[in-house]
Amino acid sequence: MTGRPSRRAMVGLGVAGAAALGASPAIAAGSGRIGLPPPLRRAVQARMEAGRLPAVAVAVVRNGVPAAVEGLGLASPPFGVAATPRTLFHLGSASKHFTAALVLRLAAAGRIRLGDAVGDYARGLPPSLAGLPISALLSHTAGAPEYEALAGFEGDKPVCREMFLARMGGLAVDFAPGEAWSYSNTGYVLLGYLIADVCGRPYREVVAQELLAPARLREARVDDASAIIPGRAEPHVLADGVLRRAMTMDSDFSGWPDGGMLISARDAARWEAGLQRGEAAPAVPLRTMTTPVLLKTGRNCAYGFGWRLDRVRGREVHYHAGSVPGFMAFYLRIPSERLGVVVTANVQSERARAAVARIAHEAAEGFAPGSTAISLVPMRDPDPALAAEARAMLLRGGRPLDPGRFAPEIACLLGRPAGEKAAPPDRTAAGLLDLNLVEAFDEDGGGHVRRYRCVYADRVEHMAFAYARDGRIYRVRAI
Repeated sequence: MTGRPSRRAMVGLGVAGAAALGASPAIAAGSGRIGLPPPLRRAVQARMEAGRLPAVAVAVVRNGVPAAVEGLGLASPPFGVAATPRTLFHLGSASKHFTAALVLRLAAAGRIRLGDAVGDYARGLPPSLAGLPISALLSHTAGAPEYEALAGFEGDKPVCREMFLARMGGLAVDFAPGEAWSYSNTGYVLLGYLIADVCGRPYREVVAQELLAPARLREARVDDASAIIPGRAEPHVLADGVLRRAMTMDSDFSGWPDGGMLISARDAARWEAGLQRGEAAPAVPLRTMTTPVLLKTGRNCAYGFGWRLDRVRGREVHYHAGSVPGFMAFYLRIPSERLGVVVTANVQSERARAAVARIAHEAAEGFAPGSTAISLVPMRDPDPALAAEARAMLLRGGRPLDPGRFAPEIACLLGRPAGEKAAPPDRTAAGLLDLNLVEAFDEDGGGHVRRYRCVYADRVEHMAFAYARDGRIYRVRAI
């Protein structure tokens, strides 16, 4: 894509896909496959080609019933092995809600209290981390420093629990709990330690026994990179336009609680169907996980427990991306439509990140036209100066942001690693071609949200800026 996409290109798929749903989906006996509507399959294949995705798995669930379950492409390009609905892909951080569900189940059983410090239950934590509240770790509002920012940390190097905690213990927290929001994988690693210590079993065993088995997920499991796992897709990276096999993750790291799940399209459909029917596994509190958490300012951080949260046309949207060496994923839910989409791919790159998210949105539009941001139409902008400011921030070319334009929950993070997760991203290198206002609405707490469609040389994204009553920006989110 080299220019501004037409309205027809953005919404035509949704109309065509919806029309194709009049016929009953084709089901291949014994395979678990439910075919994608032909227009949607062609669109997915086009995205795969443009994004250089070796294989993609797509699961769509509508009204508590799988509507499409399919694997496309090659799970193993060297051996020509095709992906199927039973092929395992890594969910990455899109599986954070599995960890959150286990923590909430422990709380419901009275074994922990969410307001307590994580160090009250997880052994051996350094003082800087031990006092962080469990609930704040679940919502990324605890200030736990991000382990991915540690110099020299690589996913292919063994890092035991003691080593991890020793290294993290030397870092100060990024902010006091509740003062800000900054995405932190560290918090979910700590929650995994809590789960293991309270249950007296390894994290992977607790997941298998308490979530996967009751939900009857037959292929899903916590990953173990060096194990021989039947049906696992081979991981790849796209570097300088060349597709290569991804580096092998350390076995322990590949299954960490911040995003260590392997899942097939068949099991993803079964899990989402269970969420919609309230039967995913005993006592999985979806409503609690998808309630926006409020910061000390009284404004919401657009994150619950393991889910990113948004509203499009006034309707709730739950979503989460996932990325580990060799894999990308995107999980999208529109509760009002009783619709969920899970898309996974066996390659990691910025191009792949955009492709899997776009496939998820186009699939949702195919089954429920008008349900996502990609169907929004550019609108007259009552305040073009704000759009110009947003454009300047996205094209700042490494220049520092002005703290005075941001509310306290972002201003306190600027110039620090945590600010990279909360402040407007620098998209200069991506080549921003166009920016248009597509939605504006008020939210509880006095905030006003403006959503922009940002068109780049190779992708489209939607960026929402939330403004406080005094005009300062308190939240920025891309989807």
